[in-house]
Amino acid sequence: WYKEGTDVKLTLTKADGSKEILKLTPQNNALVATFTPDQDGVYHVAIQHETERKTGAKSQYQINAHASIQVGNSKKGNVAGNIGNALVVYPAQDLLNNKKEVALTLYENGKPAVKAFFQIISPNGWIKWIETDQNGVARFIPEWKGKYFAEGSKKEKVVDQAFEEYNRATSMSFEVI
Repeated sequence: WYKEGTDVKLTLTKADGSKEILKLTPQNNALVATFTPDQDGVYHVAIQHETERKTGAKSQYQINAHASIQVGNSKKGNVAGNIGNALVVYPAQDLLNNKKEVALTLYENGKPAVKAFFQIISPNGWIKWIETDQNGVARFIPEWKGKYFAEGSKKEKVVDQAFEEYNRATSMSFEVI
C-alpha cells in the first residue's frame, strides 16, 4: 500500500523487557530478520510505522503489528506493555482453544480501548466484527482450529499538528488449538 513499505523498523522485546532493533534483509517478496533467544520467556517482535503523509492531508496513518514467540515454558515477558505500539490487540489468555471463548484486549496508548471495534479473520476466511467492553476486552468463540488474525483501527483527534487526526491500524495473528 505504501511505497516506503521496506523502510520500517522491527523491534524485538526480550522476555526481560530489554529491546533491540532487528536488521531487516529484503528477500524475494518479504523482509527477513532473525534473532537467537538468550533466555526463556515470551519475545515480541513489533512494527510501528507512520506512513508518508501528503502535504495538506488531514490524517496521519500509522501501521502497528506484532507477533509473540514463546521460548521454553516460562511466561516471563508475556504482557502487552512489552510491545510498546500505540495500538495493540493482545490475547487475555495463554491457550486459545477451539469452541471455547477467546478474549482479546485492544490497547490504545497503553490503555484499554473502550467501545472500539476490530475484526477477527478465521483460517477459512470467515470474518466477524467484535466490540470491546468497558475494559477494552472483546470476546468470541472460534469455530475452527488454525491461525486467526485480529485487525483493528482507531482514530484519534490531535491538536498542534500539521494534520487533524491519527488513523492507527493494528494486526496480529494467533493460533487456536
